[in-house]
Amino acid sequence: MKVLNKFVSVFVSSLLLSGIASAQDNPEFKPELESIYDNIILKNASIASQNCRQLEEKIKLKVQDPTNTDYADKFLAFVNSWRAVQTDYILGDLSEDYLDHPNLIDTFHNGKEDFVAVLKRALEGDTAADKALFKNSTKSLNSLEYVLYGDSVISTRDLEFAQVMVASICKRVDDIEQGYKEAKSTYLENPNKSLASLVNALSTSIFTTKEWRIGDPAGLTRKYLDKPDHNRSEMPYSSINFRSLKAVYKAQKELLDPNSEHKNLFHILDKFKVKKVGEEINETLNQVIAKLDPISSDFDLFKPETIKPIYELSNKLYKLYYVSLISELPVVAKVMDADGD
Repeated sequence: MKVLNKFVSVFVSSLLLSGIASAQDNPEFKPELESIYDNIILKNASIASQNCRQLEEKIKLKVQDPTNTDYADKFLAFVNSWRAVQTDYILGDLSEDYLDHPNLIDTFHNGKEDFVAVLKRALEGDTAADKALFKNSTKSLNSLEYVLYGDSVISTRDLEFAQVMVASICKRVDDIEQGYKEAKSTYLENPNKSLASLVNALSTSIFTTKEWRIGDPAGLTRKYLDKPDHNRSEMPYSSINFRSLKAVYKAQKELLDPNSEHKNLFHILDKFKVKKVGEEINETLNQVIAKLDPISSDFDLFKPETIKPIYELSNKLYKLYYVSLISELPVVAKVMDADGD
C-alpha cells in the first residue's frame, strides 16, 4: 500500500488557525496514548509476528507431508492479525527506517507491476527459489497467497517459493514488532504528533478499505462503476476477503471502543470534550460490523443489497475520521490517494 504522506491543502489553512491547539490548551492525554501503544499497537504487532512464525512452521510441515492442509488456518490467522497492524500502523512516523515496511509486506495497490506474471515465469524456470525471488514484490503476502492458492494443487516448487516468501514476510513483521519496542519513548515525547499519527492511520485505513477493498471490486467507485470484478479483490485466490474486512473494522473498533478495559482513543476524545464524535463513530462501526457478521463468503461482497450499505457506512466513517476527528483534535490531515499507484 502506498505511503500517504502529502498534506491536504483544503484543510491546512483552517486547521492551522483552529485545529492545532497550543500545548497549554490541550488536556493531558499521555496515559491514554501509552495505553493505546502497549495494549493495542504493540500487542497487535506481537500477535502478527507469532502468527507469521506459526504459518512458516506449517508451510515447512506441508513440504514434509504434501497432504497436510493445516497451513490454511494459519494463513488466515496471519492475514487477519496483519490487517490489525495495518489499521493502526504509525511506526513510519516514529522512525523513517520503517516507512516502507507495510508496502514491502503487502503490495496491494502498491505499484503497477503484474507480480503474478513475474511469478509464473519464475515458477516455470529452474532457478533456485531464493535467487528467483529477487524482487520485493515477489516475496510479499500477495505473492504468497498466489503460490498457496493460485492452483488447485500446490507443487513442490510452489512450496519452495512459499518458504522463501514467508521467511521474508516474517522477518519484516518481526522488525516491526522490534521497532515498536524501541520507539515508545519517541511516541510519548510528542503527544500531539502521535495523536495525529493515530488519527491519520484510521483515516488511511477506512479510505483504503472503502475504496480498494470494497468499492473497486464491487463496482461502486467512479473508476469501476457497475463493473464488479473479484480479481480486483485484495485476496482473489484464497477468497478470504470477507474475513479480512471483518478484521479491519474490528481493529478500528479496538482503537475506539468506549467499553474497552484499556484506555484508548475514545477516552482521549472524552478529555477533549468531544465524546459525542466518538459515540457517533462507535455507532457507525457497530452498524458495519453487524452487517459484516452474517457474511460467510466473498460471493456476498458482490450482492448490491449486501455490500452497498457497508460501502455507504464506510464512507460515513471516512468523513467522521477525516473531517470530524481532525477538526476536533490537534492534528493535520494527510491526503488520500484514490489510485494508490
